[in-house]
This record gives sequence, structure tokens and C-alpha cells, in this order.
Amino acid sequence: LRKELKYRLSITQMEELIVLLGSDLVYDNYNLSGVPYPITSIYYDTEHYDVIRHSTSQPKHKAKLRLRIYENQSLFLELKQKFKGIVYKKRIQLTKIESDDFVSNLILPTRADYRQNFVLSEMKAFLDQYRPLIRPVQIDYQRTAYVFGPTKEKVRITFDKNVKVREVNQTNWTDLIDTDEVLMEIKVKITLPLKLVKALSHLKICPTSFSKYGKYYGMQLKKGAIRYV
Repeated sequence: LRKELKYRLSITQMEELIVLLGSDLVYDNYNLSGVPYPITSIYYDTEHYDVIRHSTSQPKHKAKLRLRIYENQSLFLELKQKFKGIVYKKRIQLTKIESDDFVSNLILPTRADYRQNFVLSEMKAFLDQYRPLIRPVQIDYQRTAYVFGPTKEKVRITFDKNVKVREVNQTNWTDLIDTDEVLMEIKVKITLPLKLVKALSHLKICPTSFSKYGKYYGMQLKKGAIRYV
């Protein structure tokens, strides 16, 4: 259980924030080299975008299903749910064969572990609710991950650059943010440390509502590419 706070800022603001946070900001265990690593997310939705339409209607509860691929080719099927501002992310690691089965036929894997079976049951409920599902978009970006830890409660901070999107059956990419911008996400269980709050205030970095998939959906609506029957 955690809160995810999102910010859209310039590369200059990012660099200044890193300096202000100083030695309390260290690279995350998954990013010890400090080199930005690629992430691919494939989002699933219906032909008429029922999932994202519900998500953008500001409901108390919303959910998205995505396949996430990391640089080392680790594959995860993720169900990301949000209820009254609190994020619950549940995921199952997949083998290449299981991933191919899901991508091609939406076949969920099988597991013996009780906790993983509980996650799979929630994914099945999602699949049953939204039928038929297709793979509308792929979103790629480069991420740098940090941990900010002057307090007992560690805070994870990530910066995403070069965020781009394409429909999975096309080759042309579209930028989701400007090339001189980054998306920052702060994941925290309770409250932000005072030093972090002061740094954000000093640099006039304010939280915003931003969803990568939601941004794509809004772009499609704006250019009239989505038609509802």
C-alpha cells in the first residue's frame, strides 16, 4: 500500500533537485549503476477503451492491466489498482512461454502458491469484466531510480525520460512529453520527509495528475482518432 505522487518537470529542475537532496538521495538497489534503464509497458483495453474511459472518469476505484518488460528481459504481468488515492500493485513474473500465451490468447499462467493464485484470481476477474481485451499501446521510457532515506520510512523517487508511445501494430512512435522534460514519481507510504518537501517548494515543483496511458488516450481523443458506437 502506498501513495504515488507524480510531477512533470524540466531536466534542469531534476538536476537541481538531486543537488538539493544531497547525500540522502542514493541510487535504488535495482539501479546501482545510476545508468537509466529501459522499461516497456503494454497496456490492455477493449476496442472502445472501456478501461481507460472508466479510469479517467475519476472513480473511487480503478484498475489497469499491463505487461511490463525490463532491460534484463524480466517479464511481469501487473494489475495496478487505485482506491481513494492509495495504489495497490499486484504482479506475477512470467516465463517467455507464459508471456507469449498471454499476449497471443490472454491465457493466464498457473501457480501453486496461494498468494500468487489470489493475484491471478483478481487478474481473471479483470479479464472477465473487460471483454474482449486487446493490446492497444506500448509505452517505452528510460528510468533512473533513487531512494531518499533521511527518515526511517524510505521514499522511492524515479525519473522517466524519453517517454514515447505507439500502437502495438504500428512502427511510428509519438512523444508523450517534451524532450526537455521528465516525469518524476514519488512513492511513499506515509508522508514526505520535510527536507524533500522544502526542496520541491524551493524549485516550485508541484504535483500533477499524469498517467502515461491516460495521456495517450487524451491525445487520441483530441485528434479525433477514437470513435464510439
